[in-house]
Amino acid sequence: MLNIVRQGSHRAAMAGSLLRSVPAIANAATSAAVPRRVPGAGPAPAASITSSASLPVPQPLLSPWIVAAGKRRSQVADYFYQSRQPGTDKAIIVFYGSSLMHSAGPVFHPFSQDPTFLYLTGMFAPDCLVALEVDFTQEGKLTSTAFMPPRDSHSTLWEGERIGLEGAREDYGFDQALPVTEFIPYMTRLLSDAPGGLKSLMLYMQQPDHAGGAGSPQAKNYELVSSLLLSLETKFSPAPQFFNVSPAIERLRVNKDPLERTLIEEACFIGGAAMRDVMKFGADRLRAGRPLYERHLATQMLHSAALNGGETLSYVPVVAANGRSCVIHNVRNDQPLKDTDMVLMDAGAFFGGYRSDITRTWPVGGRFVRGSPQLDVYQAVLEVQEKVIESISPGMKMRDLLETSTTLLSEQLVQLGISPRHIDQYYPHDIGHFLGLDLHDTPKYQHLPLQPGMCLTIEPGLYFRDDDHTVPEAFRGIGVRIEDNIFLDEVDQSTQDFTVTNLTAGVPKRVEDIERHIAEGVYSYDEPIDTDACSL
Repeated sequence: MLNIVRQGSHRAAMAGSLLRSVPAIANAATSAAVPRRVPGAGPAPAASITSSASLPVPQPLLSPWIVAAGKRRSQVADYFYQSRQPGTDKAIIVFYGSSLMHSAGPVFHPFSQDPTFLYLTGMFAPDCLVALEVDFTQEGKLTSTAFMPPRDSHSTLWEGERIGLEGAREDYGFDQALPVTEFIPYMTRLLSDAPGGLKSLMLYMQQPDHAGGAGSPQAKNYELVSSLLLSLETKFSPAPQFFNVSPAIERLRVNKDPLERTLIEEACFIGGAAMRDVMKFGADRLRAGRPLYERHLATQMLHSAALNGGETLSYVPVVAANGRSCVIHNVRNDQPLKDTDMVLMDAGAFFGGYRSDITRTWPVGGRFVRGSPQLDVYQAVLEVQEKVIESISPGMKMRDLLETSTTLLSEQLVQLGISPRHIDQYYPHDIGHFLGLDLHDTPKYQHLPLQPGMCLTIEPGLYFRDDDHTVPEAFRGIGVRIEDNIFLDEVDQSTQDFTVTNLTAGVPKRVEDIERHIAEGVYSYDEPIDTDACSL
């Protein structure tokens, strides 16, 4: 899944921020050797993993999630201690999670936790806040306080067991836990009781998505934070100023640690297994003489991802055939399909908080027509995608990969008999993006040189709209994109060298492999996922 604008044109600063930014936190934890599957060895086997509404992460992964989150909080505390300013005694950092979003009345959307909050807490629970106190007078001693909705009989009856105050302390490792209603009084006391006054404090706060607007999952907590700021303005003169900590935490997330590497890999194998199923499902359904619509492929993707251990999909799938494939984010998925159609599917799986993002384009019936414009365009995009992946090396940046892909696609256009003069029209998006807790993960740092621990997508494409008279008529209505998820694995901790691992290599993309795969018929798995690989 990608944005339809090229790199650089959507790198605007956070709008409406009431906070000033702080420098990035350097991440010392990059990818290390962990047990993993061999790319291309096939999709992830199915799993039988239970979960609840308040805790949607698979249970075997919960303990390492909590351990990793605790280490990250300590890393944040150490950063602020090392970067403390003369005359300051303490840093206070506030961040907060998402709320349950409702579409109408009591109808709610599946809960999705704020990535920053999840990264630093491991909590898949709504309406929580956290304050970190780093005491410079005690060599950076960290005190962590969680503000939680308390357990009560009403919420337990209707929503299930909450983490509660006890759970935050005993299960999630926080030093203390208080009801959410205590957030403003606690913060007010903390600032009022500072021995050196406000000048001795360094104050930081998370910047909400969409400035905490009504459509933001953080709107409820942002309203609480806004009330705190207004309260402090009336109590202190001048009012205390909070700096924006979000960019610093986002920089920490750029380089994935070993647990993140494992979870992303699992999401990729689950998504890959589902897409392999979908490729066979469509052809089998048509062979059986049954109608096939784009939405059937989207639904099958969700079904197969769940059977293979996934919690849900990463996003609403794009399923588009023929001219509709030239609409980059076509999610209507409402048109019928026939075996001669070329369908583009952009979908991924969600697992343990992390996402995969895979795109394949294939003939629904399972056979490419030799000598056809469809096949020519497909081979052109495939050749470019494979060459861009091969070109990845230390020190390169995403914009370098974009330039490489643009040059190679321009050469392919010439071979197709199409002028590359309109390349931005035929290839209107970036080469890819970082991937992790967010689908477009840590976008502010996509300008960085490629380093070990990074995960990125490579997804070139060519799109010739039905009404595009700059290309020969035979090419109109053809859209092709091929996308894989790439992890840069560390070679040596003393260097920035890495090996390039394609985590979605098991999903066929070469012509002969696609045809052979679809011809094999439907398959299924019944082995459990190896969760031992997820221990730290």
